[in-house]
Amino acid sequence: MRYKLKRLEPKSIFRMGFLLGWIVLGIIGLGLFIAYLIVSAELGFTEDEFLSALMGGFLAPPLFALIFAGLETLVVVVYNRLAKRLPAIDIELEPLDEE
Repeated sequence: MRYKLKRLEPKSIFRMGFLLGWIVLGIIGLGLFIAYLIVSAELGFTEDEFLSALMGGFLAPPLFALIFAGLETLVVVVYNRLAKRLPAIDIELEPLDEE
């Protein structure tokens, strides 16, 4: 089977990029926040350091996910415009043999 990828829907790319980015960056932020708590429990920490770690661990991932999803959407819009003028991407799919 042969297919041509002529258009991508920007809304679906934005939603998936935001959701996956939030999940991945949230896991990274949570891991860094826990590591900060472990290290600072031994050394002692101030309230300002705790709040900055909290901001970086929990509030930054949605913001960065939004920025990355916006960039991905911009790339999709550019691809859709170029796909009208240039040949589309050909995808060839073969069925798997079930044994």
